[in-house]
Amino acid sequence: MTTSVVAVAVLMSAAGQADSDQFDPNSAILMPAETVQWTVESGGVTTAQGYGNKESGEYGSFVTFPPDFKTPVHRHTNFYHGVVISGTVINPMADDSDEQEVRLGPGSYWYVPAGEAHLTACVSDIPCTYYTHSTELFDFVPNDE
Repeated sequence: MTTSVVAVAVLMSAAGQADSDQFDPNSAILMPAETVQWTVESGGVTTAQGYGNKESGEYGSFVTFPPDFKTPVHRHTNFYHGVVISGTVINPMADDSDEQEVRLGPGSYWYVPAGEAHLTACVSDIPCTYYTHSTELFDFVPNDE
């Protein structure tokens, strides 16, 4: 029940303006799950825009990692928030030890500050879907740069 409530709340709060690059806080947003348009990215990752445009500014988007998928350690120029919809995600910061690894199941939330080195991984046997949003653009900077 909790997972369904979270998924519905995320979809309802994130969607309707998917065709627009600008978020209008004065316009209602509704996007049924079956209307979400997914794009296949590298490594089998899929993404879908909820609102805004992650390449130019404020956005809300959905991401699905295949089971056992892990990003390299990286950072982002800007902060972002994440909410797990399905699967189990870990998002340790680069200085976290294995003992500090927190498993995030459906309904869990995380926040990554700008410039914080971290990785994101799906550690479940099923795909991991999460919703991410920020008031700033999204980028992916490998930690060695």
